[in-house]
Amino acid sequence: MIFLAGLGLDLTVWNPLATLLRDRFTCVLVDNRGSGKSDAPDGPYTIEKMAADTIGLARALHMDRFGVVGHSMGGLIALQIAADFPEAVSGLLLLSTARGGRSDALGSTPDAIAAMGRTRGPVEEIVRETLAVCVGEYFCSDRADDFETLVAERIERRATGRGIAGQRAACGRFDFGSRLHEISCPCTVVHGSEDRVASIDKGKELAREIRGARLVVLPGVGHMPQWESTEQLAEIIEASFSKI
Repeated sequence: MIFLAGLGLDLTVWNPLATLLRDRFTCVLVDNRGSGKSDAPDGPYTIEKMAADTIGLARALHMDRFGVVGHSMGGLIALQIAADFPEAVSGLLLLSTARGGRSDALGSTPDAIAAMGRTRGPVEEIVRETLAVCVGEYFCSDRADDFETLVAERIERRATGRGIAGQRAACGRFDFGSRLHEISCPCTVVHGSEDRVASIDKGKELAREIRGARLVVLPGVGHMPQWESTEQLAEIIEASFSKI
């Protein structure tokens, strides 16, 4: 299975989840272009290019057929791969994903739009503000120590300005709405009820428009279920892919 992270995030965001799944699946964690240890070339970046990057990696690893778990921007990449390379994709799990388009690129609420669109100021302040809108409100209060750990990790592993700008522009230019009917593999849509970056309505739209898709709503969870509800998400993934 291939795991594709969201905007500005590197593959380490999947580590706790992959630890729970590694006895059941071979988990391939990917740094998208512009993030982690992957190059951050000059733009323009596109979702299509990042999908091609992923297919190139799969071929280099001799993976003829695989499942894809995509989070947020990674979900857009997953949709592109499933539509363009249906013979390669055995199933999809779209996590906190919308269909794309400029209206989905920077959040669904005023506070999320302000935080996600901010590019100037102290790094710690920007990271903290962004993470605060990415998780459910309970996470910042009831799991304050975990939140502070995430802040420290994201500061250490923050993508370059060029990488973040390129990925953000790619998301803004991408709209998969007219192609959702092309997805033919089994698909599970997982969305937090308190997602302020991509509202729950975005997840419901995907589940409605993708033929045969199943919607799983996580109550009280925000945009980052792999952090907020790791064990439950692992169970959902196992159930979704065990019969494929």
